[in-house]
Amino acid sequence: MTGVDSAEKLDMLLAVGADYVLDYRKADFTAKGVQYDLILDVIGKHSVFAVKRALVKGADM
Repeated sequence: MTGVDSAEKLDMLLAVGADYVLDYRKADFTAKGVQYDLILDVIGKHSVFAVKRALVKGADM
């Protein structure tokens, strides 16, 4: 599991089981070329098209 949040919350994400964490202020998860099985973008900062590109092919949005 990968968690994306502010730097202040990265330790908490690791504590709840995240394998990787990204500070959204320093890294854009949609531009890394990494693909994910599921993306839950609660804030909606990224366009639907950018999020779709970051999903594994065939994954549902």
